[in-house]
Amino acid sequence: MLTVTDNAVERFKKMLQENSGENCGIRIFAAGGGCCGPSMAMDMAEKAESGDETIDVSGLKIFLDIEAGKLLGGATIDYSDQQGFIITGMPRASCCG
Repeated sequence: MLTVTDNAVERFKKMLQENSGENCGIRIFAAGGGCCGPSMAMDMAEKAESGDETIDVSGLKIFLDIEAGKLLGGATIDYSDQQGFIITGMPRASCCG
Protein backbone atom coordinates (compact mmCIF):
# COMPACT_ATOMS: atom_id res chain seq x y z
CA MET A 1 0.00 0.00 0.00
CA LEU A 2 1.22 3.49 -0.87
CA THR A 3 1.84 5.81 2.09
CA VAL A 4 1.65 9.59 1.70
CA THR A 5 2.99 11.63 4.61
CA ASP A 6 1.09 14.53 6.13
CA ASN A 7 3.71 16.95 4.71
CA ALA A 8 3.14 15.63 1.20
CA VAL A 9 -0.66 15.71 1.54
CA GLU A 10 -0.56 19.33 2.74
CA ARG A 11 1.74 20.37 -0.13
CA PHE A 12 -0.37 18.57 -2.75
CA LYS A 13 -3.54 20.23 -1.40
CA LYS A 14 -1.87 23.65 -1.46
CA MET A 15 -0.76 23.14 -5.08
CA LEU A 16 -4.24 22.03 -6.11
CA GLN A 17 -5.88 24.96 -4.37
CA GLU A 18 -3.51 27.46 -6.03
CA ASN A 19 -3.65 25.95 -9.51
CA SER A 20 -6.60 23.72 -10.21
CA GLY A 21 -9.37 23.89 -7.68
CA GLU A 22 -10.81 21.65 -5.03
CA ASN A 23 -12.29 18.99 -7.32
CA CYS A 24 -8.94 17.95 -8.76
CA GLY A 25 -6.48 15.37 -7.56
CA ILE A 26 -2.94 14.19 -8.20
CA ARG A 27 -2.27 11.59 -10.90
CA ILE A 28 0.84 9.47 -10.45
CA PHE A 29 2.02 7.50 -13.45
CA ALA A 30 4.99 5.59 -14.79
CA ALA A 31 6.87 7.71 -17.30
CA GLY A 32 9.70 6.91 -19.61
CA GLY A 33 11.67 3.80 -19.09
CA GLY A 34 14.96 2.36 -20.05
CA CYS A 35 17.14 -0.33 -18.65
CA CYS A 36 16.54 0.80 -15.04
CA GLY A 37 12.77 0.71 -15.39
CA PRO A 38 10.21 3.51 -15.47
CA SER A 39 10.41 6.66 -13.42
CA MET A 40 7.41 8.15 -11.65
CA ALA A 41 5.72 11.36 -12.74
CA MET A 42 2.98 13.38 -11.08
CA ASP A 43 0.49 15.88 -12.44
CA MET A 44 -2.76 17.54 -11.42
CA ALA A 45 -5.83 15.86 -12.88
CA GLU A 46 -9.58 16.41 -12.75
CA LYS A 47 -10.36 12.70 -12.87
CA ALA A 48 -8.84 9.26 -13.14
CA GLU A 49 -7.95 7.87 -16.53
CA SER A 50 -9.18 4.49 -17.67
CA GLY A 51 -7.58 1.76 -15.55
CA ASP A 52 -6.38 4.13 -12.81
CA GLU A 53 -6.92 3.23 -9.18
CA THR A 54 -8.34 6.08 -7.09
CA ILE A 55 -7.31 6.37 -3.48
CA ASP A 56 -8.22 8.97 -0.87
CA VAL A 57 -5.58 10.14 1.58
CA SER A 58 -6.95 12.60 4.13
CA GLY A 59 -9.29 14.08 1.55
CA LEU A 60 -6.67 14.19 -1.23
CA LYS A 61 -7.62 12.24 -4.36
CA ILE A 62 -4.72 10.30 -5.85
CA PHE A 63 -5.08 8.56 -9.20
CA LEU A 64 -2.53 5.76 -9.77
CA ASP A 65 -2.00 4.30 -13.20
CA ILE A 66 -1.64 0.53 -13.35
CA GLU A 67 2.16 0.47 -13.67
CA ALA A 68 2.68 3.08 -10.94
CA GLY A 69 0.38 1.14 -8.64
CA LYS A 70 2.51 -1.97 -9.09
CA LEU A 71 5.76 -0.12 -8.45
CA LEU A 72 4.59 1.98 -5.51
CA GLY A 73 3.20 -0.79 -3.31
CA GLY A 74 4.96 -0.29 0.03
CA ALA A 75 6.49 3.04 -1.03
CA THR A 76 6.20 6.38 0.79
CA ILE A 77 5.77 9.83 -0.75
CA ASP A 78 7.07 12.66 1.40
CA TYR A 79 7.74 16.36 0.85
CA SER A 80 10.53 18.62 2.05
CA ASP A 81 11.15 22.26 1.19
CA GLN A 82 14.74 21.44 0.22
CA GLN A 83 14.11 18.42 -2.04
CA GLY A 84 10.46 18.61 -3.08
CA PHE A 85 8.49 15.37 -3.37
CA ILE A 86 10.50 12.26 -2.54
CA ILE A 87 9.47 8.65 -3.13
CA THR A 88 11.20 6.07 -0.97
CA GLY A 89 10.74 2.34 -0.63
CA MET A 90 10.31 1.53 -4.33
CA PRO A 91 11.85 -1.73 -5.45
CA ARG A 92 15.20 -1.13 -7.07
CA ALA A 93 15.58 -2.20 -10.65
CA SER A 94 18.84 -3.75 -11.72
CA CYS A 95 20.34 -1.30 -14.17
CA CYS A 96 22.42 -2.07 -17.19
CA GLY A 97 25.61 -0.30 -18.05
